[in-house]
Amino acid sequence: MAKSYVTSGEAARILGVCDRTLRYWE
Repeated sequence: MAKSYVTSGEAARILGVCDRTLRYWE
């Protein structure tokens, strides 16, 4: 069975990167 979801830790890390990227571009 393939894991089709990310863990809370991975999600938090991805959101953190996206947040920093958006702040950087703004």
